[in-house]
Amino acid sequence: MTQHLWLARWMRQNMAIHELSAEAWAQKAGVAGTTLTRFLRDPVQVGPPSTRTLGKLAAAIGQAFPSPPTRHARMMTVPLLSAAGIIRGDTVDQATVGEVDVPSRFAHCQAMVCDVPSGSMAGIMVGDTLVYDPAGEVKDGALLVVLWPTGKCGPVRMVGNTLREEAPGAAIHTTSNVAVMGVLVHIQRDMPPA
Repeated sequence: MTQHLWLARWMRQNMAIHELSAEAWAQKAGVAGTTLTRFLRDPVQVGPPSTRTLGKLAAAIGQAFPSPPTRHARMMTVPLLSAAGIIRGDTVDQATVGEVDVPSRFAHCQAMVCDVPSGSMAGIMVGDTLVYDPAGEVKDGALLVVLWPTGKCGPVRMVGNTLREEAPGAAIHTTSNVAVMGVLVHIQRDMPPA
């Protein structure tokens, strides 16, 4: 769960508990109503209100602002999804099998584990965690995270209208025989013990 979504959930819960609209809560806190409405409309794309504003909102309902669930100030958690669950048609919540700590700039992303060697020439190995932006711009040259009908996950490169594996003997795919999950933005690898 990203901090933005967590924050939006906290706001909606308090609006329900205190029977306040976003505008009424903002007015009670002495901040602009659009500060809340814009963020609540699209918490992933719109940045959250400032810490000062959040403090005012919390004080207006008699609360201290709670600490968000995070491991480190510059790290966030994103859902780690099961490729098999997505192939089955599970929702993101149902397909989530864990969480991955990522730099906060990737808070809007999702992750899956690479289980095919389709990205070996791009330095991506089986077992790497692929962090991808499901709303990222798919453009020529981009590395994408895809699912094969077999339930396997791996990266491919967009070349014109085709998807090419970055591996020896690379296969060429179209978007009709793989499911594009998003644009690859970050890779994490557990190093073997020394």
